[in-house]
Amino acid sequence: MKLKIGDLVVVLDGTHDARLPPSRTGLIVEAVCEKAWNEEKFNIGIFRVMMTNGELLKFHEMFLRKVEENEKKD
Repeated sequence: MKLKIGDLVVVLDGTHDARLPPSRTGLIVEAVCEKAWNEEKFNIGIFRVMMTNGELLKFHEMFLRKVEENEKKD
């Protein structure tokens, strides 16, 4: 599943940052891009995520899971 700006995501277990909130949930606010030789920008799979505690953290897409609308609450 392709991630994009505006997606609500959860940081997967096994990924640690002392600034993560207990819910491990945040909103993707930026895709980190690099310039190619022809000045074209491309996404390198890293996203800045505004966490529910206000911290702005950076994660590779392999450590993020998009929250689905129809997910069941426990």
